[in-house]
Amino acid sequence: MLIAIPAFYLLASVIGALIPGSIETGADKSAPGEPRQIYLLTNPLHADIAIPVDEDVLKRFGFLAQSGIEIAHPGLQYLVFGWGSREFYTTAGSYSDITLSATIKAITGDRSVMHVTPSGQIEKSDNSIAIDVGSAGFSRLLVFLRRSFINDAAGSPIWLEDKSHGYGDVFYQGVGDFNIFKPCNVWTGKALKIAGIQAGSWTPTTFGLKSALSIHRN
Repeated sequence: MLIAIPAFYLLASVIGALIPGSIETGADKSAPGEPRQIYLLTNPLHADIAIPVDEDVLKRFGFLAQSGIEIAHPGLQYLVFGWGSREFYTTAGSYSDITLSATIKAITGDRSVMHVTPSGQIEKSDNSIAIDVGSAGFSRLLVFLRRSFINDAAGSPIWLEDKSHGYGDVFYQGVGDFNIFKPCNVWTGKALKIAGIQAGSWTPTTFGLKSALSIHRN
């Protein structure tokens, strides 16, 4: 019986990828401005969204400077955003760092965090998928990303100063709770749908996310 539970979960994730979810389209076709190219960055467990920086992006996320991200650095081309379980995400910088206690916490329920990493040029690959987003969808995506950070009483995101994987990345308190039914990749799928990109109705795995993009974009 215990073996069947993961199997049902994976089956549900495949079905969720096949079923089109509700997306926001707004006025993408009539909105001024050229489409923007974002990236879906994946590994076997997790998916991030890489946003190309411009004046508006740097203004919206200017608070990142407090945590040491050099937002004015000439080599900065993307900000990479991810959402996840606080205990698991902040401690598992590599697969060897994964602990049983952090895994159980993520499965049963945990507070969330936002993870941000500065990046230079990103090359297309099987694990870095380029996605064109309309200008209105890109604006909605930026709003969604900003609203995924918990603010303090002064309206500023709450930086977790002692949390980092050690490669220029930072963590902030995130909005919403993490659990097995609402893991990181469901948040990523929601972000894509808000941007007007079909990512399936329920995508808890990176396989589901990538499959949904392949199916619904063709």
